[in-house]
Amino acid sequence: MDLTLIFVISILIVAAIGSYFLKKLTFFGGLTAFIVGLGVYLGTSFIGLTLLILFFVIGTIATKWKASKKQFNKIYVNQSNGRTAQQVIANGGVPAILSLLAIFFPQHLSVLQVMLAGSLSAALADTLSSELGIIYGSNFYDSLSLKKALPGPDGIISIEGLVIGIIGSSLLAIVFCLEVGNFNFLGAIIVSGTIGNLVDSLIGATLERKGFVGNNMVNFLNTITGSLVCFIWIIY
Repeated sequence: MDLTLIFVISILIVAAIGSYFLKKLTFFGGLTAFIVGLGVYLGTSFIGLTLLILFFVIGTIATKWKASKKQFNKIYVNQSNGRTAQQVIANGGVPAILSLLAIFFPQHLSVLQVMLAGSLSAALADTLSSELGIIYGSNFYDSLSLKKALPGPDGIISIEGLVIGIIGSSLLAIVFCLEVGNFNFLGAIIVSGTIGNLVDSLIGATLERKGFVGNNMVNFLNTITGSLVCFIWIIY
């Protein structure tokens, strides 16, 4: 077996076990994260894996940041035992699928890598907007009617949250562009993250608020949106 692959597998195992004992992931959440991480590496090498790790680390910090205030505002979801397998798939499923496609269609690797970056850009923008927007937002609005609203319900946004989300997308986009040595897709990845974030809010204000879909499905659709925006950008 390739020594690099052994190294990656070892790192992923240590990370999964560590995340479980630190209660960042449940047992099956850690197992799923290991499978997703390995799949992303096999399909898109360190480029995709680095972005996935970046999302997980920043997202975890943002989720735990001033959790007591989020709980006070009744939006904090108790994750004392860590993120579940379903939550891992909600954010990492699309990158895993794109990486699987890269294995079978290596001639399209560059396109699939940009789409993967777009999906994680959307996931990171949404995570930062929701987790930090509630902390630093001054005014909140219903994403559907744009009327002022109280923070908490699905689909409620703030200007500060959107800006923080754009910063997160920009960071991920810069890391990706540095990895591939090409800044031509910087704008595509930032825009994909922002559009995915807005679509996430709109779905939250409609389908999720009415109980037609859950948060995991909303997050999954968010990452699909981010990847499709990058694909359309490339095609046109």
